[in-house]
Amino acid sequence: MVAWKVTATELPWGEEPITRWVTVDGLSDQPIDGAEPLPGGFMVAGLVDAHSHPTLDKTQGRPPGDPVTLAENMAGHLAAGVLLIRDAGAPPGVATTRRDRPSEVRGRWRQRPLRPRSLSRRPGGGELGARGGAWTPTLTTTAAALARGLGVAVLAGTDVHPPRGLHDEIAALVDFGLSAAEAISAASTAAREYLRRPATGANLVTYDTDPRRDLSSMRAPAAVVRKGRRVR
Repeated sequence: MVAWKVTATELPWGEEPITRWVTVDGLSDQPIDGAEPLPGGFMVAGLVDAHSHPTLDKTQGRPPGDPVTLAENMAGHLAAGVLLIRDAGAPPGVATTRRDRPSEVRGRWRQRPLRPRSLSRRPGGGELGARGGAWTPTLTTTAAALARGLGVAVLAGTDVHPPRGLHDEIAALVDFGLSAAEAISAASTAAREYLRRPATGANLVTYDTDPRRDLSSMRAPAAVVRKGRRVR
C-alpha cells in the first residue's frame, strides 16, 4: 500500500502547517513508515465545481454527450485539482462516473438563475439565505459580495467553460468582493458543505505557494491525490 506524507497549511483558513499521512483509507496523524513525501506547502481536500457540464463542448463543435469531450473534460478537471463536480445535466443515457474521474453529484440542487437585481431586492436574497440556499454565479459575479452579505452561500462553477475555467471563476469572485480565502472556500469547503459531500483525507491537492496570496498558483497544483492515489 502506497502512503504519502504531507506537511502543509490547510486551505482556506489554516495558518500553520500540519503533518499528515495519506493512504487509500484516508488521512491520519499517525506516522507511516516508508511514506513518500508529497510536494507543496499548502493543501485543500480537492476543488469542487458546483455547476458543471462535462458532456458539453463549446469549442470543438462536438454533439452533447460525445465521449471524447467527456474524457477530455474529466481529465482536465483532475489536472486542475477538481475532485468533485455537480453535473448540472448530462444527456440521457450518458454514463459519466468512473474510478479514474472526479466524483460526481447530480443536479438535485437545480434552481432558477439568480440575477444581481433580484438579489438586491429584499426579501428575495434574504429569503434564499435564510433557507440555506446557494448561488453559483458562473462568471457573472458582480453581486457575489452582496449575496454573501445576505447570507447566501456563494459557490464556484464553470458551467460550459473548460475545466480550468474554475480558476477563472475563483479569481472573478475575488475581483467582485470576496476575499481570496472566501473564494477558495466557494470552490472547496463551502461547496462540499452545501452539497453534503464532506471532505475525505484520501483526496488532496497541494500547492507550492499560498493561493491566498497568489491565486495563480492554483493553476499548477504541486500534487493531486484522488482516493489515496496520486494522479498528478
